[in-house]
Amino acid sequence: MELIRKLNSLYICSYDARNINNCQFVKTMNEDSLVREYVSIRVGNRIMASFNDEKILLEHGYIIADENNLIGFFSSFLDFNQLELEYGVHPKFRNQGFGSKILCEVSDYFLTERDFVEKIVLNIDSNNIYSEKAAIHAMFKKEQENKFTKFYTKTLKK
Repeated sequence: MELIRKLNSLYICSYDARNINNCQFVKTMNEDSLVREYVSIRVGNRIMASFNDEKILLEHGYIIADENNLIGFFSSFLDFNQLELEYGVHPKFRNQGFGSKILCEVSDYFLTERDFVEKIVLNIDSNNIYSEKAAIHAMFKKEQENKFTKFYTKTLKK
């Protein structure tokens, strides 16, 4: 695991195929039914794309860690000045506030360190109440919703 960026209390790390913990983490996240249902079946591919990354690239996935554990992941996609963020929390760290912490620290990084990002967007499945709670705790605002998706955004306060 290669440290790319220290956030407030979390770390953004690239994937290291030589690290057994990284490999097991990706396997667990790929096989997790909630990640597959609410995020993507291609999470592992996005995380593995960050192998040898020395800086944070869009459309790659990155591992989020604290001092001792691999906590979750995020990936991002840029659409003009809006950054769509996807994330997930490892099953053994769910319901401990890490979803909110990941959203807060990663979104703050992009809004303050990347000049081209003016807004962070989350597309949350209407059935995913835990991600909705995490978004609200991380200061995202609900913009709209339909039968299937709730759309949350966060912008830099000026």
